[in-house]
Amino acid sequence: MAARTGAAPSPHERVAAAGDPDEITDAVPYFETKDPGKKVVKHVTDVRRSGSFVRVYTDLGESDENSEPAIDLCKWTTQFLKDGGDDEPRVFVHGKSDDNGSVVLANKQSDKDDCGVSETP
Repeated sequence: MAARTGAAPSPHERVAAAGDPDEITDAVPYFETKDPGKKVVKHVTDVRRSGSFVRVYTDLGESDENSEPAIDLCKWTTQFLKDGGDDEPRVFVHGKSDDNGSVVLANKQSDKDDCGVSETP
């Protein structure tokens, strides 16, 4: 067996051998530390990396844009990424839509963003 050299991956980069490399499996356990009653976490269906962004998919609806659960998930994901060494976290929290798949309920696209999204007509 060959010895492995180099730095160990951050906990946020570890993936099970058979897992999806874009899936972030340790995000939900992190969210549970922020939400022990699982009132918000119960809505999370998937967390994955998409390029430089992290996308949190939920079962929340289109009308949950800027809702407390969506904003909390955005803020928690931002902190999760910062704790893992990401100094420019970019986050999208998605909900389900009957018309166009996954709508954006909250996001952080720059350091100036507060996770809120502009209201859609």
